[in-house]
Amino acid sequence: MNGTGPLNVHQQIAYSLIQEQNGVRSNDPGAMTPYSVNDLEKFRQLTGYNLIQAAGGYTVVDDNGDEPAAGDVPMVTAAWNAFDLAKLGEDYDGEQGDLTVDDLKDAVEGLQSGAAQRGDSAESDLLNTLLGTINTKFSSTSDGNDVLGLT
Repeated sequence: MNGTGPLNVHQQIAYSLIQEQNGVRSNDPGAMTPYSVNDLEKFRQLTGYNLIQAAGGYTVVDDNGDEPAAGDVPMVTAAWNAFDLAKLGEDYDGEQGDLTVDDLKDAVEGLQSGAAQRGDSAESDLLNTLLGTINTKFSSTSDGNDVLGLT
């Protein structure tokens, strides 16, 4: 922040939060609407990490503000991609509110389709694992349109 070099993850988060507090918002007309508190809680339940959003930017950190452990990065990235795609679909459809179980499952299935078209079996396996985790973590819902098991 003092101009001596690139910001580390902690500085980036602090900078974004300060910008948000001071009213700075993304001017990108294609920017997604922010995630709801329920969406952020579900991301944490799914990954064990926090999705931080501020001033139009997003990052994923643990409870100490550190980046995900190297071994967790592939699954956290897959989950982030699924949430991102689900939210993008919701915005495109003009919907507002929390993401549903079906929104996430549809997003993962879309990502699986892309991986299959590229012949990326490692990503397909990772996405299958993610889909299984979604089914396990949010299996208490009786309705796929339920807001990620919060009813």
